[in-house]
Amino acid sequence: MAVGLKEPEPEILRVVIDKEILGAFKGRALQKYPLEYGEDLWGFIEENTAYITAIERVLVNEADENGVDFDSSGEYGETVAGQTLLGTIHTHPDDRCSPSESDIESAQETPAEKVMMICAINKIGKRRFVSFGCFQANGKQIELAISEKDKSK
Repeated sequence: MAVGLKEPEPEILRVVIDKEILGAFKGRALQKYPLEYGEDLWGFIEENTAYITAIERVLVNEADENGVDFDSSGEYGETVAGQTLLGTIHTHPDDRCSPSESDIESAQETPAEKVMMICAINKIGKRRFVSFGCFQANGKQIELAISEKDKSK
C-alpha cells in the first residue's frame, strides 16, 4: 500500500451479541415504552464481524414517541479499556424494525459509527412484541447473531 494511504476498514456484515446483554437492554427499553429510548454499543471488530460486549446507558436529553436525543458516552471509534464505541441502539415504539430517514441521516453524520441497532416494540392488546435489527450507516441491513451459553454441559 502506498505511503500515507490508510487501508479501508472492513465492511461490517454481522453483529454478534450475548442474549443476556440484549435482554437487559430490552428490559430497560420496555420500561420507557411508549417513548423512544437509546443507549451506546461497545465492543470490538474482527474481520467483518462486530462483537457487542456491552450496551451502556447514556444521558437522554429528550424523548417522545417519535424520537430520542441522547449524548453518547464517548466519541465513535474511541477505544477505552480494549472496547470501542461502535454505535447506538434505539427503540421504535409502535413501528417497524428498520431505520427511518432521520436515523440514516444521523448515522451518516458520524462516519465512525459502525453499527446502528433498532429495537421495535409493538403493543397489541395486552402483549408486547419486540424485534431487533442491525444496520450500517447507509441503512443496509446487517446479520444479527444472538449468542448464549451452552447449558448442556
